[in-house]
Amino acid sequence: MAGKLIHILTAEISSPTAYLDIGGANWDSSYDTYMLVVNGITNQSNDQSNLMYLLDSSNNAITGSDYKFVNRIFFGQTATSIGGANGFSYIPLTNNRMGTGDTYSTNAIMYLYSFNNASEPSYLTYEQVNRRLTNTELQGLQGGGFLIASQHKGVRILASAGNLASGKATLFGVK
Repeated sequence: MAGKLIHILTAEISSPTAYLDIGGANWDSSYDTYMLVVNGITNQSNDQSNLMYLLDSSNNAITGSDYKFVNRIFFGQTATSIGGANGFSYIPLTNNRMGTGDTYSTNAIMYLYSFNNASEPSYLTYEQVNRRLTNTELQGLQGGGFLIASQHKGVRILASAGNLASGKATLFGVK
């Protein structure tokens, strides 16, 4: 993606928390495209995956909604598969459950499109990498998704159960 990145904000986990919001009340609506960098998100509880919701115009997480996504799943060096869903209540940020600690962290780069336009769906693309709990092999996702036409003001990252333990997310505007 060509363009200049303008740092908007960074949100960091300093102690275990239920979720990490990036944007919300601090959303800068002056960009058409955003880049979100997720770095070192770890879970406090073992055997959990990471999920993502979009934030609505009132800064609330949109749950139980009609998220649509498609992704390619990479496992170690041996296998890939394709996944996707319509009508999901979240967008998966990891494909499989992870362990705890830094060696199981979620790391991703996402591009967010049309978040400020209430008459168009909000789209996102992502590339993500982490380690899988069951055999500690590397896994990754590449894909995209969208949510119904509405204004959105950021994302919420959370564990499928329990708290997030550490990590940060940085939001950039693309000029």
